[in-house]
Amino acid sequence: MSKALSFAIYKALGKNAILCESRSLLLNKFNPLENRVSDKLSFLERIVKIKPSPQKLKSWKQCLLNELNITSDNIVFAKLRASLLLNDSFLVNFPGNSISLERFSGVPLISGQAIKSCARRVAIEKLHDSNADSKTELAMKICSVFGLAVSDLADTSDIAWACGLFWKKILPEINHYFISHHRDRELQSQCESTIYFGLMGKVRFLPAFPWELAYPDLSVEVLSCHHNRYYETSSYYSENKRVNLNETLSQFSEALDIERPEVEHILGISAGSVFAFPIVGEKAYVDIAKNWLMEGLAIYGIGSRTNSGFGWFDASSEIQSIYAKDFDSERAVSGFSLSGYTETEVIADEKKETKSTVDLKLSVKETENQTNVTFLNKLNNFSKLSDEEKRVLVNILRAEKREVWEDIKTKARKGHWARIEQEIRLFAKKTGLGKMP
Repeated sequence: MSKALSFAIYKALGKNAILCESRSLLLNKFNPLENRVSDKLSFLERIVKIKPSPQKLKSWKQCLLNELNITSDNIVFAKLRASLLLNDSFLVNFPGNSISLERFSGVPLISGQAIKSCARRVAIEKLHDSNADSKTELAMKICSVFGLAVSDLADTSDIAWACGLFWKKILPEINHYFISHHRDRELQSQCESTIYFGLMGKVRFLPAFPWELAYPDLSVEVLSCHHNRYYETSSYYSENKRVNLNETLSQFSEALDIERPEVEHILGISAGSVFAFPIVGEKAYVDIAKNWLMEGLAIYGIGSRTNSGFGWFDASSEIQSIYAKDFDSERAVSGFSLSGYTETEVIADEKKETKSTVDLKLSVKETENQTNVTFLNKLNNFSKLSDEEKRVLVNILRAEKREVWEDIKTKARKGHWARIEQEIRLFAKKTGLGKMP
């Protein structure tokens, strides 16, 4: 049910929320009063034009590199081959689809739950297709990687389905495995043959953010159903007294192209974006989970409407190799790890800021606020700039001024801008800033 805005909120957002700069807020809270397709489409196109905050991706990368201190062996890189539908749109409701925009920054986000489900689907399929001799071992691996809940022991669980006729034989071994691995020794003595509590998996699937965003990073997708009446139940027609039920059912007993399609628009993450899927835990189990996830992203996809071509990824070894090198380069440039540092040393290190560093930060802020034309003029003399200035410009091109980089690539088919584009790419590669998009 729609609610009237308070005057304070109306004043802050303006008419039709014209002053709102957060696409997450618009997508979640602002619903056009008109229900026309054109209004919905223009509303979504407006959201596409709003840029996400690059600071979120910077802080997320720093978290991976410094705080979690993980390596590229803990990450699956995958490139979107088709749009990945969002579930934050009020236009179409997709329950269970955990693909959304991060609330504060507007950066696309894939939840750990959705990632875990994708990997588990592959694991269950492999368990189902395995022979009798390997079913027990594979079932134990699945329980170790994903954890074990009481519901997993029911005859209706996915593990029971995959084990088939061997389920009754495998179940006692799973029970024994749980009891022998439970930390509470007193509880072990109480649980002789039945599991009453869950067992946490040895692997954790963290939320995935884009490592490299396509431009624009969002797109408007069109969904349409051509056979609405064919999919309707007979109760719909029986309630409509003006419709002859027998005649209607015979007319729409086949999915013929005689109906007018109902068009719906929804946002999707653009194809070409590269996501990083961090997986942490015991190395042996991380390797198993990575293989399952890579296969799941490529074969089954992730999110909604995968049968219609959405949500498919390229998780090939070539993609892993390219972006693992990029990750390692950024790790080398970061050059900092919390391991081996005391809290006092970290705080003291944060306070050490020379005058040149302060000046550089001011320069970055000033450059970010420049117009695109002024920024392009500065890039005209890229080869004559110092390495520090080049580094600042390249970092801004990869984030705040992404549209300028796209403009340069368009101009770079020949002549002066082709040389500048090549210089920027070579500098980024040589200094370990990562591959330019």
